[in-house]
Amino acid sequence: MLQKLRDMIRTVDPRQMSPAVRQILDQEERNGRRIANRIRYVFIVMIALAVFIIRDTQGGINISSWMLFVYFVTTVAHTIIIARSKSPLLQSVAQYVALVVDYGVFLVTLLYYTFEASPDNFGFATKNPIFYFFFLPLALSTLLFRLRPVLIGVGVILLIYAGLVTQIIISGVPQTENWTEYILGPAVIVPDLLSTRIVVILGLGLVFSYSIYRALRMVQRIAAIEAQKTSLARYFSPEVVDEITTSPDVLRKGGRQAVTVLFTDIRDFTRMSEGMDALALAEFLSEFRGRMSAAIFENGGTLDKFIGDAIMATFGTPRPSKIAGQDASNALRAARGMLAALEKFNAERESRGLAPVRIGIGLHSGEAFAGNVGSEDRLEFTVIGDAVNTASRIESLCKKLNATLLISEAVFDQAGRPEDAEKMPRVRVKGKVDPLQVYRIAKLEADRADAWKSRGK
Repeated sequence: MLQKLRDMIRTVDPRQMSPAVRQILDQEERNGRRIANRIRYVFIVMIALAVFIIRDTQGGINISSWMLFVYFVTTVAHTIIIARSKSPLLQSVAQYVALVVDYGVFLVTLLYYTFEASPDNFGFATKNPIFYFFFLPLALSTLLFRLRPVLIGVGVILLIYAGLVTQIIISGVPQTENWTEYILGPAVIVPDLLSTRIVVILGLGLVFSYSIYRALRMVQRIAAIEAQKTSLARYFSPEVVDEITTSPDVLRKGGRQAVTVLFTDIRDFTRMSEGMDALALAEFLSEFRGRMSAAIFENGGTLDKFIGDAIMATFGTPRPSKIAGQDASNALRAARGMLAALEKFNAERESRGLAPVRIGIGLHSGEAFAGNVGSEDRLEFTVIGDAVNTASRIESLCKKLNATLLISEAVFDQAGRPEDAEKMPRVRVKGKVDPLQVYRIAKLEADRADAWKSRGK
């Protein structure tokens, strides 16, 4: 049990958390400290009202007024430190000092009224409503998102209570088993002193502590999910990211499934890159990839990987669509979107005196393995199989068949036989026994390239 408790405390130890989570918790602790200090002013008003209602009518020193004054001074001092100090350590120390002063003030007040009202019967100390004031600083400690102040507060209250009960037993306070005499009279029921109030103190401490524990774990989980979403957003569409983060098993479970694969490659990239320095090349690839990826994500695709200047994307991962042909249709729309984005990209490049970029895109639908592959310390979600190889082969046919976008017969059928698809002669490709039937959606933009050359660029 103790080991489990230590493990729970260790999991919410800020030192064991990521820097981002620690930063969030530090900010929330500062906010909690300010809120707790403001609530202290509310307590001051409430205590002042109670002091006024039950003010000392004997004409002697009103210890409640002194208690209120010390509590007020401590609160103001704490307010100044919070407002002016930039040191987290000083603010933390001030918080603990305020807690110590609170417990001290309430204890002195309780003892004063005990000796003032009942010097011969110390049982009055446990029956005095002032005892409940000890729970005020304990409640404020929960606003700091730290377990330690709450645990310390519970320990302090238990020590104070243990001291009071010990004094009751030593001083020979009358004992009884009658609850009426216990509540209304001078006698005490020792078993109740040793059980009920301790259970209440520990119970409140447990509730406060577990509330903080749950809040800290929630912050950790939210931070982990957001970090995971940030990472996954580079490869999956927003809808898929939400599904993965809510159902992590989606990625863990791999298997064979229907999938549509898209390959695209920049034509003559080697020649293009030879005249670019490293920084310009990196900026070009980043901008190109960003525009192509946007078209993929807008149509529910998954960015499988970048391979140099090539891009591999999949549709129907991690789970195939329940609608027949939807993944192939999404892939074809994404390919068209990529061509539209490329046209805009080239217009911008030509306005800056840069050569247009030409690409080839190949699509194929088939069965493949989709899941995590790699070593235990480095897993990668990807798609493997004949469908992937075939899509790559189709993309490589673009130059041979004077095409910018080619799709396989499977994509042609599943995507609803698009009207602008032009049936090409069957062609043999490496790794395939039978010739492939492909369809050309868009011809190669040779006219633009020829026009560029004729301008002497």
